[in-house]
Amino acid sequence: MVRYMTLAVTKTSVKGQLVLPKEIRRELGIKEGQLMLVFAAKDRIILKKLEAPEAGMFEVLAAPLREKAKELKFTRRDAERIIQEVRRRSR
Repeated sequence: MVRYMTLAVTKTSVKGQLVLPKEIRRELGIKEGQLMLVFAAKDRIILKKLEAPEAGMFEVLAAPLREKAKELKFTRRDAERIIQEVRRRSR
């Protein structure tokens, strides 16, 4: 299936800010205050709308990690020790 792209022209402000054209904001459901992820790739800038994950998604994603930690007998204390070690090394 081919999806046509909405094309528009915009320009940067003195501060480097861009205005996303109204038709693109409407198409993507971008509202004021929307968080956007910005990628730079050679001569391209890619914007990705950030959306909150579905309710319960964190638990679904974390479940296999928790199971593996339990299998390895990896405790919260182990995690805290590793975090402290990494922080100490990065000073």
